[in-house]
Amino acid sequence: MPVGRWNTNKGIFMKKDFNKKFGFTLSEVLITLGIVGIVAALTIPAIMKNYKNRLYVSELKKVYSQLTNATSSIMSDEHAQNFYETTGGVKDSCTSTDSEDCKGSAYFLANYFKSMKQNCINGDGQCVAAAYHSTKGKSANEFNSSYCIQTVNGAAICMFFDTKSNTSKIIVDVNGTSEPNITGRDVYVMQVASDGSITDISSDEDDCNAPDDNSPIIDLAKGCLTKVMNAGWKIEDDE
Repeated sequence: MPVGRWNTNKGIFMKKDFNKKFGFTLSEVLITLGIVGIVAALTIPAIMKNYKNRLYVSELKKVYSQLTNATSSIMSDEHAQNFYETTGGVKDSCTSTDSEDCKGSAYFLANYFKSMKQNCINGDGQCVAAAYHSTKGKSANEFNSSYCIQTVNGAAICMFFDTKSNTSKIIVDVNGTSEPNITGRDVYVMQVASDGSITDISSDEDDCNAPDDNSPIIDLAKGCLTKVMNAGWKIEDDE
C-alpha cells in the first residue's frame, strides 16, 4: 500500500518520498556557530569578572573577620576596654618581633594571626605586590606599613601606627602578590576603632578610587570597604 497523504486542495494523493533527507546545510551550521561564538565572546568575560569579584569579596570577608577576632582577643587577653591600651595598639617600637620589647603592629600581627610568612613587606619572600593602582589606572606612589604578614589563606595584611591620627591603619591585599592588585578589587584599607571594631578609613564610598593623580595607597583605597559593605558585600563596577 502506498504511503502518503491526500491533498484535498489539489484532489490528488501525495506520495511520501522516503529518499528525501532533512538537515542543516553547511552555511546554516557556520552561521549558527558564528552566533554562538559572538554570544560567548560577549557573556563569558562578564561571567568571569563577576566570579572573580565574588572571590575577592569572599576573601575580604575572611580577613575582616580575622581582624575583628584578633582585636577582640588581644583586648580580652590584656583585660583592656580600649584597643589602644593594648600592646598591639601603641606606637610601633619595632619592625621585627625578634626584639624583646616589641610593641605595636608587629607584635599584634605576629601574635594574633596564623601566618605563612612574617615581616614580608620586602625581600625575596615578600607577600605584597611590587606595584598597585586604582581602577582609573593611577599608581600607588606610597605604601605605608611597619609590618606585614601573609595569612594561611594567602592574604597579605600590613599594619602601621599612624601618629597623625593615633590610630592603627591596615592595608589588606586579599590574594597577596597575585593580580589584579587594584584598589577596590583585591586591595583595601582599614583602621582599628578604640572598641576594637574594624572600619574603613573613610565612611564615604565616593572616596574609593577617587584621586585623579598617583597617590598613596591609603588615599586610593579609602572608601572602598565602605562601598563594598554598602552594596551588601558586593563589588559594584565604577569604571
